[in-house]
Amino acid sequence: MVDTDAGQTDMSGPTVKVNEWHHIAGVYDGSEIRLYVDGELAISKPRAGKMGTKSNLYIGIEEAGGKPVSHLVGRLDEICISNIARTAAEIKASMSGFSQVTYSGNSSTTWGLIKRGF
Repeated sequence: MVDTDAGQTDMSGPTVKVNEWHHIAGVYDGSEIRLYVDGELAISKPRAGKMGTKSNLYIGIEEAGGKPVSHLVGRLDEICISNIARTAAEIKASMSGFSQVTYSGNSSTTWGLIKRGF
């Protein structure tokens, strides 16, 4: 869900493969909302208005009536919030340097191995 002063927009995208890392990017430029999965445009919808500023920001959680009603089953890593609308080329460029990760059952250990270049 994306909340603007014009209302909420459901941005449910495609189902992604489980047990694999994916790069997800959402972009709002004031007239259109776009969702990219692994650098490819998955869904876009027209929407005008300013981003909502009177409600909480939920990442990985859907809310209704100010309360969480469903959540992401998985892990989030490397979250970035920007104050500009990124282009498709910028989104693809931001993905460079990331590689597939095998989760070892312990997030701290896995992240430590990634940072060490294991």
